[in-house]
Amino acid sequence: SNLTLVILRHRSTNKWCRYRFLFNHIGLWLVLFALFFGAPDTHKYRIMAYKNIPERMGYDVDAQPAILNFGLTLRSFHVSYYRNGTPSSYKAEVKVDRSAASIEVNKPYAVSWKEKIYLVGYDVESGNQSPYCIFESVVQPWNFIILIGIIGMALGALLLFVYGSDKHKTGEEVSDVME
Repeated sequence: SNLTLVILRHRSTNKWCRYRFLFNHIGLWLVLFALFFGAPDTHKYRIMAYKNIPERMGYDVDAQPAILNFGLTLRSFHVSYYRNGTPSSYKAEVKVDRSAASIEVNKPYAVSWKEKIYLVGYDVESGNQSPYCIFESVVQPWNFIILIGIIGMALGALLLFVYGSDKHKTGEEVSDVME
């Protein structure tokens, strides 16, 4: 890819400029690599959990059953509403194996560094009295590589902030790539 060629052709005499460039570009390369090649390894399972009944079965996108690595029990559920009656947020108190957890919309529970549980639905007609919630378990085994890439890009940005850009006092840009 072009990003790989840019990384390989980079030349700089300034040590901090070189580090900054490499952290930013290799970090971006790692994130893109992990997202692209990790996508087939990502698994999603929908779980319908009823109140006080442990559930260990999930269903993939093809509705095929799968036994989960954890047990999930819905303890309680609460919906907050706007003044016009539409839901503003909803929250489920659950038990994951033996650990108590709170799962809200866009605030998942991390089972491990590669697996998270999201709250995706409930019985809308029953509201706060919903007898069940729908959760989604997302397993992304390449998350660690994505995290390393993000840390690399953050370090590159920090070096850019600390040491500034590649401009001489005359205002001319210095080329990092030798032709």
